[in-house]
Amino acid sequence: MAGSIAVRIQGSPDRLQLAGKVEYLLGRGDPKNEAAPDLDLGPYNGQQMGVSRRHATLLYNEFGLGIVDLGSTNGTLVNGRLLTAGKLQILKDGDEVKLGKLALNVYFGPENQ
Repeated sequence: MAGSIAVRIQGSPDRLQLAGKVEYLLGRGDPKNEAAPDLDLGPYNGQQMGVSRRHATLLYNEFGLGIVDLGSTNGTLVNGRLLTAGKLQILKDGDEVKLGKLALNVYFGPENQ
């Protein structure tokens, strides 16, 4: 069921690819605390934008691709709607996700497979 996911950070030309897993940790890397997310948003001003070290998880399940906020300090929004920590929100291809103030779009349609 897991396929390729493309993440585009708004304001950046980068298109980041995630592939090969069913679940991906989004956050900021922190060598002091051995935090190593699958998608490290530190290089995109993650700390200044309010991204937690362990902010959210993207995961595939029987309903598709979803996101779960991991109790982050500054919250996770999908298309402007604040998520409840620990509750799965199924995504649609191209949805806007905000981790704190850092906005990105998540693509996982057939063109990303």
